[in-house]
Amino acid sequence: HLRNSSLTRVFFALNLHNAEAVTPYVLSAILKACLVYNITDEHSSSCFISIYESGSADGTRQLLRAFDEDLHALSISHRLILGGRERLPEQHRIAFLADMR
Repeated sequence: HLRNSSLTRVFFALNLHNAEAVTPYVLSAILKACLVYNITDEHSSSCFISIYESGSADGTRQLLRAFDEDLHALSISHRLILGGRERLPEQHRIAFLADMR
């Protein structure tokens, strides 16, 4: 429920690694949400997408490259980091992800 859409701001943050199987579904849902918020708000900055990908050996990075092009074409604010630092075995997973975010 949007009370005052001009004040609504949505920030999506994802950390992805070898997520090719779910990435199309997640990105589709996020894109739909951003389009809804951007339609109900005169500013295209009502939605921001931040995605950090590191070390994927599947097609995750390729899907994100295509998504980046879509976001540019739709003028949706975003920042995608592809091929970022990988976590060392001795690093705590959650602390590493928080640092990367």
